Amino acid sequence: MSIRPARTPLLESAFTEMTPLPESAFIQDSDEWIIIKITSLAHFLCHLGELIFPSVMVAVMMEFQLPQHQATALALLGYILLGAGALPVGLWADAWDPRRILLIYFVAMAGAGLAVALAPEIPYLFVGLTLLGLAASIYHPTGLAMISMGVRQRGRGLGINGVAGSIGIALAPLLGSWASHIGMWRLAYGILAALAGLFAVVMILDFRKLPPWHRSVPADDKAEVNPHRRKSSGSLVLLLAVMTLAGFNYRLLVTALPAFLNGGQTATDQFLPGGIATFLVMLAGGSCGQIMGGVMADRLGARTIYLALVVSLIPLSFLLGWLPGMIVPAMIAGVLSIGMFAQQPVENSLLAESTSPGRRSVSYGIKFILTFGIGALGAEVVGVIWKEYSSLNPVFYLMAVSATLMAGLLLIYRHQTRPA
Repeated sequence: MSIRPARTPLLESAFTEMTPLPESAFIQDSDEWIIIKITSLAHFLCHLGELIFPSVMVAVMMEFQLPQHQATALALLGYILLGAGALPVGLWADAWDPRRILLIYFVAMAGAGLAVALAPEIPYLFVGLTLLGLAASIYHPTGLAMISMGVRQRGRGLGINGVAGSIGIALAPLLGSWASHIGMWRLAYGILAALAGLFAVVMILDFRKLPPWHRSVPADDKAEVNPHRRKSSGSLVLLLAVMTLAGFNYRLLVTALPAFLNGGQTATDQFLPGGIATFLVMLAGGSCGQIMGGVMADRLGARTIYLALVVSLIPLSFLLGWLPGMIVPAMIAGVLSIGMFAQQPVENSLLAESTSPGRRSVSYGIKFILTFGIGALGAEVVGVIWKEYSSLNPVFYLMAVSATLMAGLLLIYRHQTRPA
């Protein structure tokens, strides 16, 4: 005999994903916006901390006299833990109160940022970057579960949250390049730590306004899962494989692009131009892409548009590696980033449709183990390609090949999950 807690208005929306509920069955709009605000600040911080390093990497190489493949390896374990930590965090969030876990996240990010900023030698820098990846792993399974079960228009909520993450992605190369340009690359991590502390204070002030997520869903409660996703467990494996390749492509792009748009320069007066170009690319592409993906997922269905977004990456990745200069490749990279980042709210909506609320955090944890954990290998691949070919162009050819494989797997997935 299982004991089910009383269903609050918040939980009612989670138990009936596929059937619209009356207005009174949902939490109030003000509460929804508090959820979106706090999780968006957390998402911004996660990607800011994740992506400062590619923009300070050349400064680190110069300071410690490191070759490219050793410099990229400094952040590799942190990137792996960014994904690998998501599953235990997902289990933790399903069993406990995600509000408290998200507050711990802000404090952990502040501490890890300070550890990197104060690292005097390579071993300490490696440990600091590793701790930063572990702290950042707390966000995705916690924040996305809060949005998917606490906001009525899931695609819109994920899109807004994605824009915040994209601003972090865009600002990271600008912050890192500026700090490197003035000869103080560690300052970027000090600013990260200060922002984490500030956001912790903001969350403390709003903490009591956030609904508690104490959930205990029986294992046989599956009524809310989209029936089109039940046909085969293999279809979910295919979907996760596609998402893993998407994470690999993401890591290739964000690691290679700052140095690529710099033309591979290592002079200190060349840090800022590439950082500004990457900032504009990621801000425009990421923000537009996240909103576009979220809106289309709500209006057209996530399954409908996912394949088109993946296919668009194939020619764009090839052109990015083939065309010379900075301006034209930056424009192509901007369009490519729209398609790449538009995939993210679509993927998160697809995963929400395929899983039960009681296992939502764990499901997102599995996804981010694959996309950030296995996908993290893309950072080291960039370093190896850069060292072997003295060029970053082949990185984008590899992205085109990966996107082609994604498209093929998605065709099989769509065949397996088509309506009976």
